[in-house]
Amino acid sequence: MAKLCKQFGALSYVEAMADDLSGHAWPHADFAKMAKAKDDEVVFFSYITYPNKKARIKANKLIDAEMQKQMKENPQAKNQSMPFDMKKMAYGGFQSVVMF
Repeated sequence: MAKLCKQFGALSYVEAMADDLSGHAWPHADFAKMAKAKDDEVVFFSYITYPNKKARIKANKLIDAEMQKQMKENPQAKNQSMPFDMKKMAYGGFQSVVMF
């Protein structure tokens, strides 16, 4: 996915694995609880940056088209399971408010 995102204009692609999610002063902000992660599951936080919203929308369309093409070329790919529970995945677009 990182290669596709970069190919279609992403400035950066990050997949971060949780390594410290407990014992914080704000228990309501616990990523593991929000993801309803089981004891044997690992929480990831990922993000992709694009130069602007227009570039992100264009890239998402191109990435989707490429993935559809790859699935048509390799029908066995449809039967492969995702490496994570898609029901626990959340996504959306965000506009930077503060950058330092």
